[in-house]
Amino acid sequence: MAQRLKPNKVGLALACLVAVWQLVWIIAVAIGKQPMLEWIMGVHFIANGMKVLPVTVGKAIVSLLIHFVAGYVLGWLFATIWNNTK
Repeated sequence: MAQRLKPNKVGLALACLVAVWQLVWIIAVAIGKQPMLEWIMGVHFIANGMKVLPVTVGKAIVSLLIHFVAGYVLGWLFATIWNNTK
């Protein structure tokens, strides 16, 4: 019999992973600005018509919170669905 996943722990693990990834992206954009965006878009064969706005602490915190919550919800849903399919 397969081991059951704990939805809260899976949710928190994925939330932390996604939030750390977003923090790395925020730092990269704050340091690299427009050249970073143009490089990322170019790697995906996309012409860039966007402009990078200044990184503010408030927007960075809101972005981290949104990604943390989304990661938690997705992790919790995955674990719950996994447990119910066994």
